[in-house]
Amino acid sequence: MEGYLNRKETKRADNIIMPTKIQLFQRYLKSVLGFWHGHWHTGWLTWSLCTLLIILIVVQLVVQYRINFWNRDFFNALNSKDVPKVWQEVWLFIPLALSSIVIAVLTVWAKMTVQRRWRNWLSKRMIHEWVKNNQSLELAVLEEQPRNAEYRIAEDARVATDLPLEFAVGLISSVLTAMTFIGVLSVIGGTLDLAVFGKTISIPAYLVWVALGYSAVLTGATYWFACHLTMAVEKKNTTEAEYRCGGQWIALAYRRK
Repeated sequence: MEGYLNRKETKRADNIIMPTKIQLFQRYLKSVLGFWHGHWHTGWLTWSLCTLLIILIVVQLVVQYRINFWNRDFFNALNSKDVPKVWQEVWLFIPLALSSIVIAVLTVWAKMTVQRRWRNWLSKRMIHEWVKNNQSLELAVLEEQPRNAEYRIAEDARVATDLPLEFAVGLISSVLTAMTFIGVLSVIGGTLDLAVFGKTISIPAYLVWVALGYSAVLTGATYWFACHLTMAVEKKNTTEAEYRCGGQWIALAYRRK
């Protein structure tokens, strides 16, 4: 009987076509759409939290922009020894600081709420797909697949939900911040005149170009150092899953003694 099951599982494995990276990404997008296009109550609450996140990001940017002006006015008052102006800026800093703290707390709450709801939905879906139609038996005989996938569901669900939302929030915040401060740098930077081979070259808004060049170099260096990080994380998750599986088998072995 055992040999028959092994032959049956091997036959199933031979008939399984390993998905490509594009197909895996399409499956992920399908899962994403399944959550974000859920029933009315879930979709309404999730999209409301996302809208709140965007509003909080914009308001936080406005507060940080105002704090930058506060720094200028405060240190100018200190430099000129204008005591009334210093106290005025001190009292102004209190609502600015409190606003920034409250917005940061609300941002974390909204983001983690969406992540928790998304992860809960995805975990249930993954477990359902794992147990139906003997999928676990079919995947167990595939050497190309990571071992002990059942021990990776929690971690994979966390990575698949937390990181995309973190990336989206960070991207929106970075784009809005860049748009704001590029405008500021273009105004205060002025024009840089360089003498090259007896000729004068004018670079308008040179601080903007310096900031863009610095960002490009830093982004390229980060990508170059982290390009192999995906495989390293994959190996880490696989090793941790094998460790948890081995620990469970050791515990079962001791209980049987």
